[in-house]
Amino acid sequence: MLATFADDVCLTYRSRCEHDAADGIQDFAYRFSEWARRWNIGINSSKSNNVCFTLKRRTPPPVYIEEVPVPQPNAAKYLGVLLDRRLTFSKHVTDIRTRLRAKVAKHYWLLSSRSKLSLSNKLTIYKQILAPNWKYGCQIWGLACDSHIKRIQAIQNKVARLTTGCEWFVRNTTLHRDLKLATLQSRPKVTGCLSGARDGHSACVIGNSMYIFGGFVDEINELSSDVHSFNLDTMEWRYVKTFGVPPSYRDFHASPGGELLSRDRLPGHEVFGGYNGLLDHQFNDLYTFASRTKLWNLIRANGKAPTARRRQCAIVIGTRMFLFGGTSPRSGSSSSPAAVSPTQEAGRVLPPSAALIDCSDLHVLDFESTLKTLATMVVLKHQLDISELPRSLRSDLQMLTQPNSIIRPINQAC
Repeated sequence: MLATFADDVCLTYRSRCEHDAADGIQDFAYRFSEWARRWNIGINSSKSNNVCFTLKRRTPPPVYIEEVPVPQPNAAKYLGVLLDRRLTFSKHVTDIRTRLRAKVAKHYWLLSSRSKLSLSNKLTIYKQILAPNWKYGCQIWGLACDSHIKRIQAIQNKVARLTTGCEWFVRNTTLHRDLKLATLQSRPKVTGCLSGARDGHSACVIGNSMYIFGGFVDEINELSSDVHSFNLDTMEWRYVKTFGVPPSYRDFHASPGGELLSRDRLPGHEVFGGYNGLLDHQFNDLYTFASRTKLWNLIRANGKAPTARRRQCAIVIGTRMFLFGGTSPRSGSSSSPAAVSPTQEAGRVLPPSAALIDCSDLHVLDFESTLKTLATMVVLKHQLDISELPRSLRSDLQMLTQPNSIIRPINQAC
């Protein structure tokens, strides 16, 4: 699996044998080096790390980038989280404790009982400056052991006592209850039919419920097209029985919530685009789901639809849906085997990501189009003369036709 964030690239390979995992990563390293050389991108092998997550004690085989061995530390930091070989997160907890203690000492004169700040202001300092240090990447606390979690919880207990100046015999549970502070181990008690663990799904809040659709379910190793709802008041999961024809199996689609783009103004959400890795197909269809009637509808809009894509963002404002960005195959509106598999160009092997292009186009779906909008689309379609139009209309037309320069043209799809 390949993951990118800004200029960081993370490659994971899963295998029961560390030699097979090293061979898989090495094979990709060769192809990635060829691709980077072709696009004049430098790779700093000294800043790269090769960590084998295993309980075995023996050293895994080395991995080379441009004939330079990649260092093999016992832990590596990725996106601010220290990942050790055994995934105990002990080094990450130690790093958090060091940063927290330094910040508590720096703000001691504001948090101590001698400070003239009110208790609410002290709590604001804790929540805005201190708490984000351990809340970042909070997903790992579900995997860390209790002893590591208690090391971070001890600092929060000390801060609670420092801000209140309470006596030693006051219990920590009493402090947290009075200050309305949640502990690291506190989790909301949920009931109902919990959906399976998944990724690439969409989640949007409508009223007092959160609706989840699609994604790749790990338990069954398949894509999903079911809908689950979670009531934020009663903390209860429910499987939603829907009507109509739902969207096909997909993940990494866009699903903005709010009022449906319909005359009834029913609460619900839309589903646009996505990707089916089993069929190697990307979508550009649009569906609506009404949360009251539990009904799916396929929307056939007029005008030129966006190209098939995934990982785009969309938002509904008023009677319009704005869609921006995403990833599309080079071959056109639908993916092909050559678009998502390693390709051969000029004798060079390119990684799968090189066959995909990042989009920077903006599309607007207007359900209640005004006469001005319809006239504007006619002018653009037939390329009519706009020199005699008012300045405000000419400005709007120029904004609609102005090229997008957010990303480099070399990586522009649309």
